[in-house]
Amino acid sequence: MEYNKESFQKVIEENREARTIIDSEWMQNMLGQVLDALDYLHQLDIIHRNLKPSNIILVSSNHCKLQDLSCNALMTDEAKWNIRAEEDPLQKSWMAPEALKFSFSQKSDIWSLGCIILDMASCSFMNKTEAMLLRKSIRTVPEGLRHVLRTMKERKIPNATTFSSLLPSMLRIDPSERVTVRDVTQITFVRSNFRSSLTLDGEALPTSIINMLLEGNMASILELMQHFSSQPEVQLRAMTRLLRMKEADLGLPWPLELVEVLVTIMKQHERILDIQLCACSLLLRILGGALARDPAAEMPSDSSVTSVLLSITRSHPKTEQLLVMVYSLLTIISSQESATEELQQAGLFEHILEHLGTFSRNRDICVKGLSLLWVLLVDAVIVNKAPLEKAPVLIAEVLATYPTDVEMAEAGCAVLWLLSLLELVALHVVMPKEGSSGLVLIKETYQLYRDDPEVVENVCMLLAHLASYKEVLSELASSGIQPLVQEIHGRFTSSLELVFYAEKVLQRLEEATPPSPGGGQSPLP
Repeated sequence: MEYNKESFQKVIEENREARTIIDSEWMQNMLGQVLDALDYLHQLDIIHRNLKPSNIILVSSNHCKLQDLSCNALMTDEAKWNIRAEEDPLQKSWMAPEALKFSFSQKSDIWSLGCIILDMASCSFMNKTEAMLLRKSIRTVPEGLRHVLRTMKERKIPNATTFSSLLPSMLRIDPSERVTVRDVTQITFVRSNFRSSLTLDGEALPTSIINMLLEGNMASILELMQHFSSQPEVQLRAMTRLLRMKEADLGLPWPLELVEVLVTIMKQHERILDIQLCACSLLLRILGGALARDPAAEMPSDSSVTSVLLSITRSHPKTEQLLVMVYSLLTIISSQESATEELQQAGLFEHILEHLGTFSRNRDICVKGLSLLWVLLVDAVIVNKAPLEKAPVLIAEVLATYPTDVEMAEAGCAVLWLLSLLELVALHVVMPKEGSSGLVLIKETYQLYRDDPEVVENVCMLLAHLASYKEVLSELASSGIQPLVQEIHGRFTSSLELVFYAEKVLQRLEEATPPSPGGGQSPLP
């Protein structure tokens, strides 16, 4: 077998002789590696059977390895085993009570590991003989363990509180009551202050330890994310695990605590794009799932959610995938009036319009941007209309870019209709830029989607509201829009709403038509 002079046993003996405490960070690193190795063995259904300090060798100052796995194969003769146990009481003092009776299980390894941790934590105030007698006595009388744990607290041994909760669960006489390797990992590195960056030769927390911690439920994963918030790799793996979890395990429809943790992580790692993409995907799943189950579900009203979403788009202005997800999330959040007002004040109108121009060739950004505009405009009090004056121009350009896209047409016409409700913007809808007419675009849109009732309804509603402004009415009349409206009126007789809007437009156009020389009709004042 591989031979090394350095082992846990030598570290314990040196500190025992000097009456010093083993370095806390070093011990955390080593324990993490031992748990990693032991979990690997147990996953392969291999029991070490002879775990003790001398069998944990140091291959470097910060890297350890388990050895003497031959016991797994050699410990098959019960009679010989009993003789060895009697002849070598010191070495067998690491063995679990049932192991002395030739009964081995994974829980036997847990007992041995508990004894190793106990010896490392107490070596500064217990000599070799006292430590051996303690390990033997706790097989039958647990009071000795409680006394040593109290002494650790009195002497202010680092992580004494964690040892007080961990060791009694590892050193239970009944093996069925002992914790597993993964329980030890959870207690040690998540539920207590006994944790560190667990660096291995400059590397971050071992992947195997992360995987072990991530196999719990959502509550344990949240604990992991909070305790290792500074480690981006842990956050990415945790969010990936949550994205793969079933909805029942996520605690949907609304795990508010998860949203709070995600927002915190997004702020802390704002510059790391992968974290932002994962976090937004998870938020979309949570919020979208909540609305799918209950359209009246309450969305987060905390301004921190909207502020972090706006902030990450500024940090990653050219990432189109992120922008699509942020717009989707803001659309969901904007269903609340308080959020709508806040987003207006944050300059979201300008933000959306800027990206409609910059990313006009990205269909998803345009559709999501128009949908978000609609949510922000509908039933909202628009404090500052100035940013919206250029909206008709940009929307007309977007619709012209996607002339055969039904979803784009519905979203664009719906926003134009809402814009037409704003008196200062209505004329811009009709004449988006000098030398052209927005009405031409409206006609073209109708001709393309004349068989789609939703598009036709948006077109008709838009025309009805435009016709309510006398400044716009003359432009409508001179553009020859009347035949289009008459066609809608005749084709959609079963839709009372469409008929109503069409009749309203036709009435206003008739009022605006100059009287014939022999008639007495007067023009619209």
